[in-house]
Parts: sequence; C-alpha cells; structure tokens
Amino acid sequence: MLLKVSQARKINKVCGFDAVAPWDVGGLDDEWAALLDGLYEIDVKKAEGERQRAEGSRRFEDVLARRRAAHPSFGKY
Repeated sequence: MLLKVSQARKINKVCGFDAVAPWDVGGLDDEWAALLDGLYEIDVKKAEGERQRAEGSRRFEDVLARRRAAHPSFGKY
C-alpha cells in the first residue's frame, strides 16, 4: 500500500494536480507508469541542481563578504 501511495504522490506532483488516487495506480499500464516515474526523476534532479547552484552562490557571496570585511580599506571611504 505504501508503494502505491508513493507512486500516486509522484504522479500527482508531475501532473501538478491530483490526477490519481493510490487505489488507481494499479490501473495504469507499465508504459505510463514508467513515463511518469521518469518525469518525476527529471524534476527531482532539476530541483537538486538548482539547490546546489544556489548553495554555491551563497558560499561564494559569504567568502566575498568575509574578504571585504577583512580588507583594511574596503568601504571605509
């Protein structure tokens, strides 16, 4: 049952609305299930890439801020 709930959540996330209920997941053929699962994996990888880019940007800005604060004359004039 938990597998069906998980699959239904993935499908609904890909669709952007409640397209299937957990008890309807078994009614999908294997091709559609594989397609929707693949789309979900693409979304997850895209979101992870965006998170990593944002984290890298934040770290870079933190390093710049520390360097500016440590510089003897930056922003003093």
